[in-house]
Amino acid sequence: MKLIMENWNKYLSEISDSEIKHFGPAFGELSKNPQLAQDNEWVEENIGPLIGKGAFRRVYQIKNRNDLVFKVANADRRSGHMNWSEKQIFNKFPQWFPKIYLTAEEKGQSINWLIAEKVEVVNNKDDYEQLLIANFPSLLSTIKLIENTIVPLLMKYKKGQPWSHPVKIL
Repeated sequence: MKLIMENWNKYLSEISDSEIKHFGPAFGELSKNPQLAQDNEWVEENIGPLIGKGAFRRVYQIKNRNDLVFKVANADRRSGHMNWSEKQIFNKFPQWFPKIYLTAEEKGQSINWLIAEKVEVVNNKDDYEQLLIANFPSLLSTIKLIENTIVPLLMKYKKGQPWSHPVKIL
């Protein structure tokens, strides 16, 4: 039974010819040699330019695919967990998170790289608040309810001292 499962997992982790054709030949090479994902020069030459990086991952724009990005975990295991978590969250809440199209083989709770839907990054606080209100309309009424009921109680409790709260009322 163990041998059957190992063979099945190997089959599932291989990238198909149609996936290679769709995403590009570099992903076939990555399938055969996963360490190439850690070679920044190889990735930029074969997959696309670096467009961002953080503490755990680097993000590349996939050549000829403005709708997709390639996210590579840094060499430590904790970074691979970020890719694994992103895949799990997408699977659980696909309507709220970027689509994950293809990933490297899972090793425990770690994934070396993934191909994801490119999304617009919101860096501005006002834009972020508008996005929240547009997608969660009840949030505004909840904020107003808190402001109209709880804030006055806090004002009484603090004997007239103004209470500062982090939520800006729109």
